Amino acid sequence: MPFVGAGHVMLLVILLLLAGFVIAIAYAIIASSRRSVATGPSAMTAERRECPACKEWMRRDASICPHCHTPSQPWTLHDGRWWVVNPDASYYLDEPSRTWLRYEPTAGGRPE
Repeated sequence: MPFVGAGHVMLLVILLLLAGFVIAIAYAIIASSRRSVATGPSAMTAERRECPACKEWMRRDASICPHCHTPSQPWTLHDGRWWVVNPDASYYLDEPSRTWLRYEPTAGGRPE
């Protein structure tokens, strides 16, 4: 039977630690690249909005921020547009310009 000395055990421990370190770095790089693709500016703004209080991302239809728990006016999706209804008027989000437009009823009852 071959003799396994303390030097062999120490070498095995060092090699295992080095392999674990390399695997952890590779996992962090892969996870970071997946996160940046999935949460880039266009992906975030497609379904999310900024909390007015803490500026963290939250769902557009959420009424309470999951980060700071501050209540805010939820947006409502109707006819392919996001709406906010205030006591004085209704507003819809014009996605291409990223601006809120006041709803002005026309003869047909739909926004222009």
